[in-house]
Amino acid sequence: MSLQVLVLDGEQRSALAAVRSLGRAGLAVGVASSHPRPLAAASKHCVASFCYTDPAVSPDGFISSLGRHVAMLGDPVVMPMTDLTSTVIVDAADAFGQARIAVPSASSFKALSTKSELAKIAKQLSIPTPTTVEVTGSEDIATALRTVRPPYVVKPALSKFWHAGKLVSESVRYLETELELRALVDSSSWTSSVPLLVQEQIQGSGRGIFAIYDHGRPLGWFAHQRLRERPPTGGVSVLSESVEPDAL
Repeated sequence: MSLQVLVLDGEQRSALAAVRSLGRAGLAVGVASSHPRPLAAASKHCVASFCYTDPAVSPDGFISSLGRHVAMLGDPVVMPMTDLTSTVIVDAADAFGQARIAVPSASSFKALSTKSELAKIAKQLSIPTPTTVEVTGSEDIATALRTVRPPYVVKPALSKFWHAGKLVSESVRYLETELELRALVDSSSWTSSVPLLVQEQIQGSGRGIFAIYDHGRPLGWFAHQRLRERPPTGGVSVLSESVEPDAL
């Protein structure tokens, strides 16, 4: 079988949206997932569905199983739809032969997906960012307390990462006191390898801006305004509406 596009993370709603859009454009689209019956495979535009090893359990097994499917499918464009699959694939793009992988270079991906690095880039470009302090141990807490006013917005520099052989996924937390901050740092064994970011809280509505680029050339822009987030104080958007992007 020959496919033009293989959409990964088929259990995600974003994958379903991608399959519908690509299918309406007349492309032959397949779906792959670690779930046996992924949501996106239910679309009438999905012509084939495949199962790969869960990357959260075995990154190497994921690359190996996905690589076999890609080779059999005629080297389609592969579209990872989550941070996890993108993180694993970006370091193993050479494992897929002639297939084109819809991810940026490893250096670009890591610079943009690492929140502390992204904040530094934004500052260099004079883009306003919350006051941020990197904490890798208890000795950095004093700096954070001097620099940031409570409530403290606390998050790891990476949304998902491996530590001691396990996938770690930490949510955003809001802390009020020095005692809470010290307790969190002391209980987080991974801070020596992945910094904990302590930021000031910014009041206001949440908005997101998205862009698709071709080697530095912008092809399209999209924006949304968040109506609900989890947690309600600020975090992952669970209900949004599209809005016009601000003029450049």
